Amino acid sequence: MDINGVQTLECQIERLRKSSLVEEIIIATTLNNSDDAIEEFSKKIGCKIFRGDEQDVMQRILRASESVDADIQVQLTGDCPLVDPTIVDDLLRYLINNTNFDLVSNAIERSYPIGLDCRIFKVSSLKKADKLCKDPIHRVHGSTFMYDDKNTELFKTKNFLAPKNLHHPEWRWTLDTQEDLNFLKKIFEYFGSNIFFD
Repeated sequence: MDINGVQTLECQIERLRKSSLVEEIIIATTLNNSDDAIEEFSKKIGCKIFRGDEQDVMQRILRASESVDADIQVQLTGDCPLVDPTIVDDLLRYLINNTNFDLVSNAIERSYPIGLDCRIFKVSSLKKADKLCKDPIHRVHGSTFMYDDKNTELFKTKNFLAPKNLHHPEWRWTLDTQEDLNFLKKIFEYFGSNIFFD
């Protein structure tokens, strides 16, 4: 989607490229013909792409990680153009330095604005989840199986709460509704070509 001349997916990718720890970015989209445009767009902005099953996001993101031999994966959703690379780096650094954890996130217990969600996990833990998970709801969400209350014995997870200045779980910085679009248009208009700030 285009907002004030900027594609929201491009905004997300360019903001994520400001991360000092993310080494590869892969857009994991579906095999549907309607997503051919995403593949073309990813080539245009120099981003890798992996295509897989629409409903089995867990397997799709796992195969995307395996395609580049990743050890750790950062899972973001395409409706979050204002991803914060500092938050991504903070969580990623924690997981790198605390290898006894399977997954770290700022969205297990919501405290950040919706749209700054980030889940980071070991690919080996996602492989384990892929073998164990039969629930289609968890499979369509990718990594939620790992922090489901029923799986606390199987996976060690940590949630990060927002600092006071960002502790606004009622704020929507995502793109799911017309109201979200109206809000993001104002943000994109205000920042103009500086929308890729971090």
